[in-house]
Amino acid sequence: MMKFQTSASSSNESLYGFAPRRPGMSRNAAGGFSFKVSDWDQLDRFLILGTTDGTYYIGKDAVVELNAEALNRCLDSDADRVVQRVLEITRENRAMSKDPALFVLALAASRKRSRAVAPRDGRPVFTIEESSPAALRALEAVAEVARTFTDLSHFITYLRKPKQRGMGNGVMRRLAGWYNQMAVGKLALQVVKYQARDGVSQRDAYDLLHPARWQQPDPVRRAVFDFIVDGRLPSSELANAPALRPLIGFGQLRGEGATAADAARLIADSGLPIEAVPSELQTAEVYEAVLNGVLAGKGGNTLTWLVRNLGNLSKRGLLSYSRSDIVEQVCAMLKDEEAIKSARVHPVSILKALLIYKQGHSERGSGQWDVVPQVVDALDAAFYQSFRYLAPSGKRIMLGIDVSGSMWGETVSDFGNLSAHQAAAVMALVVANAEPNWSAVKFDTTARPINISPRMRLDDVVAHVATHKGGGTDLASTIAYARKNRIRVDAFVLFSDYETWAGYNHSHEELDLYRAEMGIQAKVVCVATCPNSSTVAPPGDAGCLQVVGFDANVPKLIQEFLAD
Repeated sequence: MMKFQTSASSSNESLYGFAPRRPGMSRNAAGGFSFKVSDWDQLDRFLILGTTDGTYYIGKDAVVELNAEALNRCLDSDADRVVQRVLEITRENRAMSKDPALFVLALAASRKRSRAVAPRDGRPVFTIEESSPAALRALEAVAEVARTFTDLSHFITYLRKPKQRGMGNGVMRRLAGWYNQMAVGKLALQVVKYQARDGVSQRDAYDLLHPARWQQPDPVRRAVFDFIVDGRLPSSELANAPALRPLIGFGQLRGEGATAADAARLIADSGLPIEAVPSELQTAEVYEAVLNGVLAGKGGNTLTWLVRNLGNLSKRGLLSYSRSDIVEQVCAMLKDEEAIKSARVHPVSILKALLIYKQGHSERGSGQWDVVPQVVDALDAAFYQSFRYLAPSGKRIMLGIDVSGSMWGETVSDFGNLSAHQAAAVMALVVANAEPNWSAVKFDTTARPINISPRMRLDDVVAHVATHKGGGTDLASTIAYARKNRIRVDAFVLFSDYETWAGYNHSHEELDLYRAEMGIQAKVVCVATCPNSSTVAPPGDAGCLQVVGFDANVPKLIQEFLAD
């Protein structure tokens, strides 16, 4: 049973009002009333946002429970649709993390069905339990969703949890597709790059799935399998196979007397990933070899590696005033829209890199670095480049940023440790960059203008909004502000957790008043900051859009909706 605490005391109710229950509404975690999203919308919220660390009102376990209940109802209703939705969100690069998708696939894969069997010898009919067709499709989808061995090990861990399922032949054959379908050169990189994750080694996974049993491997792929099983290096006949160069390089590096210079040479010549290099050999020379491969489009690493390793490059003196040549090349790549698109870098990954790099030290571990302003500017530009824009809608837009207490009490999963109100401000700024005609307010129990500008850098916006800490939540206050001040608006775009309770009118009631008084059929876009089940968008109102996530699709979705 989910528990919630009511933030609205009787004194607050008399001061701010307490919006009453209306038909179709249910009580939310804040104790107020709002509409409940459908189970399918809840599934989207979970896949895209994960579970977060809980919210101001409910803990993480309750958020997990809420999502699990909705997920199970979706699986009961249409398991095929669940699997297809996982694939769609994965292909669109909408999710901040693969873990929710892998968890959903594991749950779908555990589904079984009963089948009656009539023996030919006249014995009584009996019933067997077997994988449902949707469960088999979920297993087949893993090869596409799990792009790294880390992803695969997470899925195996989820699948083997209590009350899930074991590893029968049907399960093993389909999961073995991860080893049998992946390009053999990429597989060789995965094998030396991720030797073990989550307590699952490459050998553990191989013994569990037996990929060679289900599909006869060619000699090159067989050499990769032999390396997994007993560390055997490719034979002399295969030593020149390009796909096996990472294995050859790994074998040379693990010999006695290997140096950082050897590691740098093998990275350049064999495409050896730096994860395969012992930590004591990961010097500036080695990191420069990897960086040169990234900048040249070689070695298997992409812009994703660069974004994640800015701190490591800085700590080793490569991103510094003394290496202006490297700074210039790195900044050029960070601003390259095609590089961002081909690497499928999630905007949140760039924002996290910006916030960590700007502070001049790691969140975990040791080491500090001097911050180079050009790199900060390049990351700021890269964030906006990571979004796909259409032509501006041309509509008059009012952005509403929730700064109430609940938005301070929760962090957005994988969003650079930002609290929800800061993440909301960043996404509002993205919309503002895409649209020429906009205004913005912050709101808790009342709405008031906020001084942000598209010309501000992201880190400045985060710091600016952090100074505005509110109290209760009245989602209707943004629309009421526009109505009372006679501001002509075509659409309200609200960024919130939607745990609203304060005020005398609900948002849809204020919207009706605004439409009637201003003579404008204004629309509302609700952008959710956490995976709860609340929304202020009433069912059936074609002028209301529910959006979830902080990915590259959000501005596009909003613009298309506003432009009809």
